[in-house]
Amino acid sequence: MAHMGLYITDSTNFTMELPVNPKELMIKTEIDGESVTVIGLGEIKRLSDRKLKTLSITSTIPIVMSDAYWTTGDNLFDDGQEYINWLDRMANAKKPVRVVLSDSKINLLATVDSFDSGFKDGNSIEFAFTLELTEYRDYRAKRIKVTPAKTTPKKDNHGLSQTTRLVVVRLSLSTGSSIVIVLGMALV
Repeated sequence: MAHMGLYITDSTNFTMELPVNPKELMIKTEIDGESVTVIGLGEIKRLSDRKLKTLSITSTIPIVMSDAYWTTGDNLFDDGQEYINWLDRMANAKKPVRVVLSDSKINLLATVDSFDSGFKDGNSIEFAFTLELTEYRDYRAKRIKVTPAKTTPKKDNHGLSQTTRLVVVRLSLSTGSSIVIVLGMALV
């Protein structure tokens, strides 16, 4: 049987495997859409793009690794406080992390939304924690060269000559989509 582990890689490319596989690992995928009412038809749902995925990891970390027979990870840190410190630093780094569950298709670049840790049910031999993450999509506006369109002479309502200049700006996003902005200006 192959080893299944949950791995988190931080922005410095350091990868850590959780010492205990999570009791629960849930990924939420939603489609952005809105319900509207159409006269004569009733309520309809207008679909849009997919929202960012969210991931919730709830697990435990033994305080003393050598005493914990229930660990599932390989290459363990010496004690549980090292894991808590690392997860806390990662949460405060304000940089994306990669979460991978081996032997599955779960491989998600994400940002840390929250990290809660402590003790539950009076249990003093392990930390309990919850890590909430949201998918991260890289984006960058590309710099483009703006070229003004040709000027065209026009006459206004009073027969006076005017010149209208149009400037077209196209922003290409790294996601493949683009935004076109048309600016008009009348020069007298």
